[in-house]
This record gives sequence, structure tokens and C-alpha cells, in this order.
Amino acid sequence: MGYRLRTSTWAYTAWFEFDWGRNGDPAGAASLPKWDAVVARELYTHVGDSGDEADGESFEWRNVAEEAANHDAIYAPKTGLHDRLVAAIKTGIVKPLLN
Repeated sequence: MGYRLRTSTWAYTAWFEFDWGRNGDPAGAASLPKWDAVVARELYTHVGDSGDEADGESFEWRNVAEEAANHDAIYAPKTGLHDRLVAAIKTGIVKPLLN
């Protein structure tokens, strides 16, 4: 399952493995993301994105998550997009699964 964090300059998505709980709980009652088991990442720059219809989806055509220049944007401790995303999920604002 993927979670997304959108800032004024980035759209970051992390796709996590899950602990499906006892008996593979399909209702999600015991399901939790495995925070250290990221299956894939997506990172899109939104620098210059005005948010209007003219921009369309053009800012999300190129995934830059694996580019070395963007490493700190994702991984910087506490301020990186990944830590911020996990913190938001853990607050309970974003539920891991919908029942």
C-alpha cells in the first residue's frame, strides 16, 4: 500500500510491505505498515507548478526518487520526506487501511 506526502515542492509516495496480522486479517484490524520495508518510492518535483489546469499532470511524468541529487530530500533525518510521511501516518491522521 502506498502513502503520499505533498509539499509545495515535492510529491513523495512510499509503498510499504504490511504485517497483515493474525490469519492475514483482510479487514485490516491488525494490519500495520512495515516502516523499514519500502517496496518502491516515487518522487516528483513540483517546483514551478502553479496548480492550474494549464500545468495538468506534467509535473508527475518523471519519477526522480533514485536520483542522487534528491537523496537528502527523501532521507534527511526528521526533515526528509520519508520521516515526515511516517510521522503523519503514525499520528493517526492517515489510517493505514480503511475497513
